[in-house]
Amino acid sequence: MQIAAFVFLFLIVMFIVLTAVQRRQIIEKYLVRPEFERKYSQFAAHPIAGDDIIFLGDSITEAFHVDEIFPDLPVKNRGISGDTTNGVLERLHQITAGQPQKIFLMIGSNDLGFGYSEAHVIANYETILARIRQESPGTQVYVQSILPRKKRYAHKITAVNAAIAALAPKYGCQFIDLFPEFADEMGTLRPEFTNDDLHLLDTGYTLWSSLIAPYVSE
Repeated sequence: MQIAAFVFLFLIVMFIVLTAVQRRQIIEKYLVRPEFERKYSQFAAHPIAGDDIIFLGDSITEAFHVDEIFPDLPVKNRGISGDTTNGVLERLHQITAGQPQKIFLMIGSNDLGFGYSEAHVIANYETILARIRQESPGTQVYVQSILPRKKRYAHKITAVNAAIAALAPKYGCQFIDLFPEFADEMGTLRPEFTNDDLHLLDTGYTLWSSLIAPYVSE
């Protein structure tokens, strides 16, 4: 117990003295990357088909049981916990190679949480949309706004959402603004939808699915 307590205290001290960039690098290398590689290998073993409807994103998407919510449609979940716009770019070829029918994209919350700038997220979004349009021109893309989280992220999320709303039509994509349905007056995730100010409870997924159902089934 004493050794565990010492290690825990040491880690806290280390995170205090490290810069924000160094902390992000440690988190991405030791916490995010192993999960990314596991999911990447699983997805590679189950390639996308032309009639598939893909949900692409991070842990919020990963926990979205789309196969149960839309049981009569060829939906596939391609969410990875901890993923970022960098990660989506790295694995995007897995998606576009199959020329899917539709892609529902939600990504960027972890970027902001890890300290990446709004400009970084927006630039990566444009690259993602441009690549999908080039590599899978027949795919209908639905760009979903980043969901709210704690108050300190409200301004950044609002800025990114405004930018990707403007990018979507440039690449023939449909923007779906979910943010106002989930946010309170301060721009934070409403408590009835979450238990940690980030991830969704079933109430959140029920609302989300109701908002996108017309686009999924059209």
